[in-house]
Amino acid sequence: MNVVCPASCKKCNPTTYTLQDDCSDRHHLCDVYKQNGDCESNASFMAENCRKTCNVCGKPRSDGCS
Repeated sequence: MNVVCPASCKKCNPTTYTLQDDCSDRHHLCDVYKQNGDCESNASFMAENCRKTCNVCGKPRSDGCS
């Protein structure tokens, strides 16, 4: 996660990034991923990157940093 989501994991400089629970897709292939069943089979990635497509806008983002 530190490599894929450095801002969420507070690895960016400055570290004042705020994790927001917005309702938007961050990836241009979210529709394709959903058709392939990734909202269920790859739920953690999809919940972070394809929130609108997978209908998880009401759920808070998780802090999956390690």
